[in-house]
Amino acid sequence: MPPPMLGKQRPRKISRSNAPWTRARARESLSDASTEASNASVIVHEAPPPPTSDADEALPSTLPARLRRWMHDAMKQHMYETAIFWGQQVVALEPTELAYNDAYWLAQAYFYTHQYARAEHLLTTPLRCGAVPLDVSAPGATPVGTQGDALQAALEATRSNSVLPPAIQARRARAGTYTSVTDTSSADALDEAPADDGPRRVSRRRKRSPSLTDPFHVTGPTCLPIDTEFPRLVVPSDTEAQGPCLVNWSSPCRYLAAQCLVRLGRFHEALELTGEDHTRWTGRASAKTPALDGGLKLSSSVCHLRGQIHLRLDEPWKAKEAFMLALALDVKNYDSFSALLDGCLLGEDELWDFVQSLEYAAQAGSDAEARADLAYVRLMYTARLPKRAQAHAAQAAAARQRLVEQHGALRTHANILQSLSEALYQEMRYEDAHTVTSHLLALDPGAMLALPVHIACMYYLPRLHPALFLLAHKLTEAYPDSCEAWYAVGTWYASAQRWGEARRYFSKASLLDPRFAPSWIAFGHSFALEGESDQAITAYSTAARKFPNSGLPRLFLGMEHLAQGNRSLAQLFLQSAAEELGDDPLCANERGVALFQSGQYTEAIDCFRTALQAAADTQQPAAAWSAVHLNLGLAYCRVKRDDEARACFLRVLDYDPACASAYIALGLCAHRRGDLADAIGWPRYRSA
Repeated sequence: MPPPMLGKQRPRKISRSNAPWTRARARESLSDASTEASNASVIVHEAPPPPTSDADEALPSTLPARLRRWMHDAMKQHMYETAIFWGQQVVALEPTELAYNDAYWLAQAYFYTHQYARAEHLLTTPLRCGAVPLDVSAPGATPVGTQGDALQAALEATRSNSVLPPAIQARRARAGTYTSVTDTSSADALDEAPADDGPRRVSRRRKRSPSLTDPFHVTGPTCLPIDTEFPRLVVPSDTEAQGPCLVNWSSPCRYLAAQCLVRLGRFHEALELTGEDHTRWTGRASAKTPALDGGLKLSSSVCHLRGQIHLRLDEPWKAKEAFMLALALDVKNYDSFSALLDGCLLGEDELWDFVQSLEYAAQAGSDAEARADLAYVRLMYTARLPKRAQAHAAQAAAARQRLVEQHGALRTHANILQSLSEALYQEMRYEDAHTVTSHLLALDPGAMLALPVHIACMYYLPRLHPALFLLAHKLTEAYPDSCEAWYAVGTWYASAQRWGEARRYFSKASLLDPRFAPSWIAFGHSFALEGESDQAITAYSTAARKFPNSGLPRLFLGMEHLAQGNRSLAQLFLQSAAEELGDDPLCANERGVALFQSGQYTEAIDCFRTALQAAADTQQPAAAWSAVHLNLGLAYCRVKRDDEARACFLRVLDYDPACASAYIALGLCAHRRGDLADAIGWPRYRSA
């Protein structure tokens, strides 16, 4: 059986000299010729393969071949109902094994029109190898009529005992012929009417002899009675040959059937169809062999589909293995790379090591152009990898700059701008990150990957809150089924501290896409900022389970446990988050608070200083970190380093002159030095 990836049949050649638009008038000038050429079809079909012999050129064009061309043209022009209509007839009329390939393309048309059950039924049901005349008397045929159908016998008995008008009885006697109810003698009398009939002559039509080519004017019976037609069309016959079940003979058909089952929500059946491993799909292909046709390996696509099924079944550890295998089999499988990156299925170090260790050179083979192509793929992936660690950020920046140097047109490419905006956002340079994402969205308004960073920057910049409101309205009108649109709505409500409304829209975003991590984190924030600590812990725990290698859910879990006084749990979650987030200023500050409450003041001081050093490179106002200066000053007080503590408290007052905790701490420092007047003065200054 030929693989179900054949193209269209050879198109018919049309001579321009015999084309209808050239026979209308002679060509008189070059301008006339160009005008006539513009009347041709704007759809340019692919060139047919060169004929191998004169016999190939003389092959007749069959009806299935012409219908097949119509089907493929309709699919190219996105007229899928037309493609389905002609495709069904091609599958029924094609007597050779090409019908199996036609069935595959018909299933594709069903898939494009979201008729997943119909496509799955076509691929998993044995095909008919060809229609054969049905012999009602053959063994196994079901008798129909007065002998074998009680209902038909009752109808015949009723008709025989009924008194019907003569016209109906005459029509019944001539059943199966296209004749008029009018009697023949009366018709002949009408034809023999005298010529001088007066005004009635005007309304009579000229009688023509019936044409031999017109099926509606052929003399004699032209159709069979419906009782004879019924068994020919409806009654099955055991003598009809049955074709193969496509999912058992073709890997692309089996893959398409699995895709349909996933869309139908039948995940376990789809998993059985794809198998638990990739051995039945790969054959001789492996991670160290190039694709036979230079495209994507089908085995890699199947592994990616298996990963999606495991995600739907809430099995992220199995999904991670499937996505890693899919990307290892074919490094060009960007869907698997995106699933590992955006789904936080791997930690930062693990993801970097895995992507850099892929078999780029082996899958390129000996072709120099293929090696250059896969080197380009490696740079693209490197630019998108996480950038929390300074070493990783430097490597991503180098890859990004090298791509722009080698290909200047990539300056406006979404992948390059997305990588730059993520690097700026990671450094908390929200103004610069917003500038980059705004430029990206101006070039490509549908770049959904840029929206989480863009929306977060607008939340952190108060002057952009009105623009966030307009953006949310625009997104919900243009993309009502997008999780990013409703995430923007919830973020605007959060910026207005309307936590109930924000929580509702964050929940809607997570329902639209359960793998959209920002909506789960924001959903937990809406509880935490409203004081609902227990519900916040539940939301953060769900996010931590869905995204096990993301440090943010664990960080916020540690903060909530710290607020509840669960120091041991808080330190456990914060330490785990620090392994993933590194020197994140928020994480370092929370770790310092947990150590301070546990009496480990020296370690707490180190954490607070680390947080301030990391915050110095951000674009956030210094007042945003006044709490860290206050915490550091309090830790200095506990280890009797009063001068350093006093400097920290004074810096806090510079940022926030109304900070009561800083005034009290300065009074305590003065009291410890023995300066009672100064100790009394600071609290009085505050009370004044």
